[in-house]
This record gives sequence, C-alpha cells and structure tokens, in this order.
Amino acid sequence: MKRVLLFLMIFQITLLGISQTKIEMKKENGIYTVPCTVNGLKLRFIFDTGASDISISLTEAVFMLKNGYLSENDFIGNNYYQLANGQIQEGTEILIRSIDIGGHQLFNVSASIIHSLDAPLLLGQSALSRLGEFSFDYSKNMFIIREGNKHNRTNNKNISSVGCIDGDCFDGLGTYSFPNGDKYVGNFKGGKFNGFGAFTFSNGNKHIGYFSNGKFINNN
Repeated sequence: MKRVLLFLMIFQITLLGISQTKIEMKKENGIYTVPCTVNGLKLRFIFDTGASDISISLTEAVFMLKNGYLSENDFIGNNYYQLANGQIQEGTEILIRSIDIGGHQLFNVSASIIHSLDAPLLLGQSALSRLGEFSFDYSKNMFIIREGNKHNRTNNKNISSVGCIDGDCFDGLGTYSFPNGDKYVGNFKGGKFNGFGAFTFSNGNKHIGYFSNGKFINNN
C-alpha cells in the first residue's frame, strides 16, 4: 500500500513538472501568429526564432505612442537590424515594460521599432529565450510552453537595472529606472506615473508628490 501511495505521489509531482500552457495560433497565408499583450495592448506576433529582439512596425509604434502604450521614457536609441531576407533596416531600440504571452508575463524586454510602415510584428529571442522550453503542434495550431519555471519568469523583475526593477510598473506600485540614472518610485496607472510618488534625477534633485498621466503636479 505504501509503495502504491509513493508511486502516486511521484506521478503527481511529475505531472506538475511537465504541465503546459497551450496557446492557439492563427494561420494566415502560411504564417502562424500568436496573441500577445504588450504594455496592455493586444497584438498578434509572428514567431521568428532567428530574430534577436521583438520588432514592431513604425505604424504600430506611432499608434502605441499616441495612445499611451509607449512613452518617451521607453526609447533607448537607434540601431540597424538585419531582416530575414537579409535586408538591413534602421530601427529604434525600446524597452517593453511588460509582455504577456499566454499568461506568462515578462518584464523589461528589449525590442526594436523597424522604420517601415508595413514591417511585420516579430516575436524574437529577447522574449522567447525567457519563456524556457516551448514547442509547436502544427496539426492543432498550438504553441506550447512548459510550466516548469513560470513562477521565476513571472516574478523575476530584477533582470535588468533599467526599466521596471521592482513591483508593478503598469497598474500598481513600482520602481522604474531610466538609462540616464533617473528613477521613479511610486504609483502607476496604464504604464504611466499616476498618484503619489518620488522622481529622483541623476543629479540628486527630487520631485516628491502627486503625478498625473506621467507628469508631476506642482501643488504649490
């Protein structure tokens, strides 16, 4: 009896260890896409395991910037990228604060804006490498992610010293660090500073008080 119970316990632990998330893919013109939520915006990305970063088109970037899904603080600099067809394109480096892929939430993910209006949305290694083990079931149009390290992937927000380094920098209380050394600690709403917080500049000066829509409110 004890051996049976021990076997059942080991079997249950094994099942937990190999549990999976299955995400339905959509096939259009022979290309598979998967739904993702980027800084709160729902988009569909093409898998590109050969791409180093997530990449989005200039069209999507302008929309995200106008509607608050990107802010000027998310922009890092310019670079050049090689596309799958070998073409070199100029792009802008950005930091995505959060991206949700089938319930697996990643923070501070590097991405690039390709300076082309019709560039595809590609899901590259900057996100895929942090998902752990994954596979494809093309017979059922499924993208499958192993659950083994989900907790670590979801909660390890201190991977980078730039971006959201602690807490919830989308809708909650968090700490956001900028490449130039500035830092904000306080409340966020929709990815912007909203509510009470403290903004410390790299030179040591501070704004402490209330923020609205990403801007400090002068209460004097």
